[in-house]
Amino acid sequence: MKKRYHNEHINIAIQHLDLASQEVTKCSNSILHTLQEIQKQIIDPQMHEKINETIAVLQLEDIIVQRLKKVSDFLTMIDENIELEKDKRFLDEFAWEKEVDQSDIDRMFNEYKG
Repeated sequence: MKKRYHNEHINIAIQHLDLASQEVTKCSNSILHTLQEIQKQIIDPQMHEKINETIAVLQLEDIIVQRLKKVSDFLTMIDENIELEKDKRFLDEFAWEKEVDQSDIDRMFNEYKG
């Protein structure tokens, strides 16, 4: 059963965090599977070791997902404890949706690609 949040902005933020966690895990698992398949075909010990190191770095995915979960839990706690109208207005002013949208992400990604 899906939790109902008092504040719609927190609801949206938590949905985004949950989706991000799922996507990070999905992407990491796909990369891990691909690297393991490549590793089976590699004879060069140095390349084999580099792939092992890369696979170890993928463990950061678990740390990232844990951090996203902590943020989600924190937002849930805020939602349960926000009661004052002033606090609600503050949350509305800094709504999750208004901070970063897909065009911002696309622009940053394109700048990174060069």
